[in-house]
Amino acid sequence: LYLKHDQQGSAPDYRHWQIPLGRRFRSLKLWFVLRLYGVENLQKHIRKQIALAHYFEKLCTADE
Repeated sequence: LYLKHDQQGSAPDYRHWQIPLGRRFRSLKLWFVLRLYGVENLQKHIRKQIALAHYFEKLCTADE
């Protein structure tokens, strides 16, 4: 544990013990999404969000 605090010698403070403090775990989130939805469903979701963004852009440019 690399977080220093003034009560270092007393009982351990478990609120500082979490996965992100050990290593970078940003990829773990993506791994869980891939395991849950699969590659094809994730691709469908991303394509749908892109289509919605294009539709929103069209609405914004048409608005005066």
